[in-house]
Amino acid sequence: MFGRKIVVEEYEIVDSTMEYLYEREPYNHETIIVIKSSQQLKGKGRKNRSWYSPKGGLYLTLILYPAIPNHLYQFIAGAATARSIEKTTSYKPMLKWPNDIYTNDYRKKLGGILVKAIEIGEKTKIGVGIGINVNNNPPKNTEIPAESLKNLTGKNVSLKKLQEELLREFVSIEKTATNNLQKFWDIYNSYNGMIGKKVIIYYNEKTLIGVIKGISTDGKLIIIDNKGKKQEIVEASIRIVL
Repeated sequence: MFGRKIVVEEYEIVDSTMEYLYEREPYNHETIIVIKSSQQLKGKGRKNRSWYSPKGGLYLTLILYPAIPNHLYQFIAGAATARSIEKTTSYKPMLKWPNDIYTNDYRKKLGGILVKAIEIGEKTKIGVGIGINVNNNPPKNTEIPAESLKNLTGKNVSLKKLQEELLREFVSIEKTATNNLQKFWDIYNSYNGMIGKKVIIYYNEKTLIGVIKGISTDGKLIIIDNKGKKQEIVEASIRIVL
């Protein structure tokens, strides 16, 4: 499985880079096909939310046959994105479970991850979508305030350098997760500032208030609720109480 071979297709404008998941087939289990576009007209996030994708941001979908359980790829992509941002700009972002990239004070959103899987016979193919506000003006009047790397650093960031670093980190961190899952979570948690924070969790038409204790090795969010009970959350929307 390792090393991975990266094949990049670059476009000026597409509806959504994730749409190529249904059209492109990796040549083998070692290949990752990367669809990169300067703009998206119909970019999507979790729960089919629109993702504002003007020129100046970085928008990628990585298409591959998974080496480890599918649900871990949103965390691998998050860690790779955060690490590549720090290496490229010296700004250290934070990760918000399960799939968002935030400023280091958790007040504004820098980017997001979307993972989709489709079955092809006996094989599974996944698309790992990554969107980052880089040099673009972040959208205004959004439910969650947005920010860009350009605003944070005070200068334009090389999209080429950031993309190259992100793809290197993705392959490296995927390999780490395959060989040593705990070491992978150590990397992820170096960008996880959520532990100890009070959160409001929305899931299964319920609202839960608690304090985050960590993330399990299979990606569940571990919290202590306001009744002192430990709970593990598989999928939910969360709001950090700042």
